[in-house]
Amino acid sequence: MKEIITLPDTRFHKAIRLVSLLLIIGMFLNIILFWRTIPNQIPGHYNSAGEVDRWGSKGELFLIPILTFFMFVGISVLEKHPSVWNTGVAITSRNKDSVYRYIKNMIAVLKLIMTAVFAYLSFCTVHLLPLYRHFTALSLIAVFGSMAYYLIRILRVPR
Repeated sequence: MKEIITLPDTRFHKAIRLVSLLLIIGMFLNIILFWRTIPNQIPGHYNSAGEVDRWGSKGELFLIPILTFFMFVGISVLEKHPSVWNTGVAITSRNKDSVYRYIKNMIAVLKLIMTAVFAYLSFCTVHLLPLYRHFTALSLIAVFGSMAYYLIRILRVPR
């Protein structure tokens, strides 16, 4: 049977959770407040260059914050159960606290990045703004850069 591990939330985790929730609430409010000004046809999908490659109905706007909310909840549940994490290193009594802390931080940062990316997509779609030209590249750099940062930190923890 796996050991049950509990990691307390730090101010860092609480701040990330708050900012993420505010972004999700902001997505819903942005759609609701500007609903009357949104045309019936809105960008439904963007290609990797940030150009619209599919148009959809404005009702689709709610998909982004709804999916973001469910991803937020799923990641938050995962964040609370370290015993299911794949650490990539052998866990010992000596490194357990550091490894799990780094992984929890990485998951929290990835949750914030994901929420921010979808909030930006939602904002641009509601206001019919083009995506920043390097949006896809910057999003991928943010995700993989933060993962690399934390994985390097984990690998440097003494065994």
